[in-house]
Amino acid sequence: MAHLHAVLVVSVLGQTLTLPELMERHKAGRMAVMQVYGEAEYYKNYLSNQPQLISQMRYAFDPERRRFFQKSWISPKGARPDRPPDLLKDCFEDSSHCYVLRARNIAELPRVLPEDLNQQEKQFQFQAFQVPSGAWPQRFEYIDEHALRAFVVLPIATKTKPPQRYSRYLEELVALATRSHLRRKNAHVWEVTLYFQDPATPTELVFELDERYNYAVTKHTTILLDSNGKPRSKQIREVKAFYREGDAFWPREIVNYFAGSEESANRLVVRKLVLNRPLPKEAFDFSIPKNAVVLRLDVPQPEIKEALVFGPGNRPVKVMTREQFAAAITPQMTTSPSGRTLWPVVATLGLLVLAGGLALWWRRAASVGSEKSTSENRGAAE
Repeated sequence: MAHLHAVLVVSVLGQTLTLPELMERHKAGRMAVMQVYGEAEYYKNYLSNQPQLISQMRYAFDPERRRFFQKSWISPKGARPDRPPDLLKDCFEDSSHCYVLRARNIAELPRVLPEDLNQQEKQFQFQAFQVPSGAWPQRFEYIDEHALRAFVVLPIATKTKPPQRYSRYLEELVALATRSHLRRKNAHVWEVTLYFQDPATPTELVFELDERYNYAVTKHTTILLDSNGKPRSKQIREVKAFYREGDAFWPREIVNYFAGSEESANRLVVRKLVLNRPLPKEAFDFSIPKNAVVLRLDVPQPEIKEALVFGPGNRPVKVMTREQFAAAITPQMTTSPSGRTLWPVVATLGLLVLAGGLALWWRRAASVGSEKSTSENRGAAE
């Protein structure tokens, strides 16, 4: 489908800008943010009498590293003083590798895993993966999406690829749109409207860019259309306040308005931010627990290549092939009285991994090890 873009020249109060020129200014403003460390909280029903804290996060990036740590409460009642988080996720990436640690039903991710987890299956569930740098960018695009620096769009499906959700920067969305429109909303704000004529999900995206914040996006409206081009649902994300450091801006509060009353809106609040200044020590204090087993995956399948046993200082002390790893965990496969196969536990290595795809792979790998087969074994990252 051909992309039709209106190359508009808008002159208001003596200033003239084309859409490409506006995108250059917006991109320059985004690139002014060179390094960040933030601590944020995400609330549900924030206008009600009892807003629910459902997530806490820390994030950091500089030219060499990226880090994202999140605690989440899945319970409808959200966080409580007596309740540990339902999910912990810690992601770290440098120029060579990306590590992902996940844990469930524990108060904090420990520095050292116990050597024998047989008695801790119910309260401690842990996953650890390593992939090449850049293999899972969506784990870090989440930071830019929350800060309204990147946006999600449903691209048009092709014969070989179904529609999928991708994060894109605004200037990239302009290039992908079926058509676009630019207008000057007021003395400080420019409004960009993009149309995506996907046959399954026709979408209209409206962005407001404010000159006072170095052309940052201050409001993003997503409108899903029906087959006749009429709106059928709307979601609005709006920045209520910014941090500033020179020419760099970062949101300090963002509100998501969904269909229904404003009381159902969600709110992201940045409690602490360091912007374009030396970052605190805790920004990149990523640590793989001692005795943890990190599965090194190839992508995009992903295929398990090796199992790395980590010691102190984020360094592996032992490397196992997938056949050796399968042989090590096979004796730990047990069956409950009801006949249900329990999760395998690597007691000697100190790791309990919870992942349905990996359980399937372990069964296949055990079969490979016993039959001396060379067939491939695949696992699911998450």
